[in-house]
Amino acid sequence: MDGIEEIAYILGLPSEWLEMPLLLTNVILPFGFGAYAFYLFLNKLKILGEGGIVNTLLALVLSLLTLRLGQISLFITIPMIAFFGIESWVSRLIFIILVFLLFFYLIPAISAGA
Repeated sequence: MDGIEEIAYILGLPSEWLEMPLLLTNVILPFGFGAYAFYLFLNKLKILGEGGIVNTLLALVLSLLTLRLGQISLFITIPMIAFFGIESWVSRLIFIILVFLLFFYLIPAISAGA
């Protein structure tokens, strides 16, 4: 087993996901959006206080747990970011449309050129 396969085994991911362009679409984007969405959700609940290292660490752990879902987790986390992070409904809709446009149009176009 080489290093990439060991990391994939530890995370419970297919080893193909750790190669470009699947690394971007199945690992980096879902982890980033997931961590931010869970952080906003925890701050909105204010169970552990607002902000702080506890909410950040808990958001990172929750994002790691949902990493196995891959691209499917984006359908959950992007609306969460829009709902918990943005105040007006027009801004929420624009954010969701732009992110899905980026994900389904721009990233496949860039990946096809690579």
